[in-house]
Amino acid sequence: MARITLEEFHERIGKISRGQFLRELHIMALDYAAQAESLSKAHAGLKLQTRSGRLKASISGRVRKGRGRTAVVLTAGGGPDEVKYARTHEQDGREGTTKTIKGSPWLTIPVHPSLKTRGGDQRYASARDVPGLSFHMPRGGGQPVLINWDTSEVWYVLRRQVKIPSRPFMRPAMDEVEARWVPEVRALLQGVT
Repeated sequence: MARITLEEFHERIGKISRGQFLRELHIMALDYAAQAESLSKAHAGLKLQTRSGRLKASISGRVRKGRGRTAVVLTAGGGPDEVKYARTHEQDGREGTTKTIKGSPWLTIPVHPSLKTRGGDQRYASARDVPGLSFHMPRGGGQPVLINWDTSEVWYVLRRQVKIPSRPFMRPAMDEVEARWVPEVRALLQGVT
């Protein structure tokens, strides 16, 4: 830290006591919260397959103040239109997570193109809603599937569990923002800005 005169020190203390420092810090935090939100949405678009845009729309950057602290906070998946899979991609271990379905022995993974609309949304809420499907277990213990009676095409692959890799989208954004924010806060504390 550079040496300062007594007058400069007195001036800095005066600024801090008038709340100028806290106001400047809050303005910086608001800017970085907006940057973190924007970067997080960009990371989500690159790392995750976007179908509806609900996850990206749920990402929110804000500033939380309290007890002499100012923090930039990113959240995703909350609100009235909760996106339950946000936590799976962002927070579940670095190695990913294994998901099983409750109340059924099988996860149904759609593989036939006619199961999706042109927009990429699921045409049916569940495999049980699709007419004309039957369970088929290949000989030799292969992968169980649901096939269409009429065409004998595979419509769903069945699995007992599936491993979802970790695809963080908020953590990298916060790391980028923090790398820029920390030097600026240091400069503000030293009175350089």
